[in-house]
Order: sequence, then C-alpha cells, then structure tokens
Amino acid sequence: MELEDYQFTKQELKYLELLSEKYPTVQSVCTEIINLKAILNLPKGTEHFMSDVHGEYEAFLSYTEQLFRCHP
Repeated sequence: MELEDYQFTKQELKYLELLSEKYPTVQSVCTEIINLKAILNLPKGTEHFMSDVHGEYEAFLSYTEQLFRCHP
C-alpha cells in the first residue's frame, strides 16, 4: 500500500499534529530519532539485589534501613 493511499484515523491525525508541533521539520525528526537510538545504546545502569543470607535477618534489616535513609 502506498502512503498516498493510506487513510489516517482521527486519532492518528491528532497524534501526528501533536508530533508536528514538537518536530516541525524532517531534520528535527531525524535528529530526535538519532538521539533516541543513541540513548538506547548507552550502557544500562547498575542494579543491586540484596537478600537475607544465612538467616542474618536482623543485620540485613539494619543495613537496608541505613541504606534507604542515606539514599531516598
């Protein structure tokens, strides 16, 4: 199907109108796509997983409480 033959729905047209306000030129659209692709290729942030090891619940609880007080 050719793009000229495609009939946009009212919802699609509204979405395209909103996008055209933020990205008024082809160059601005291309720049945003390039920036978003670059962001997707950045390394992922570090994730920390903690668990209660060998039944040391009290020490673990104390540690996590201190950690979350320091890093809200």
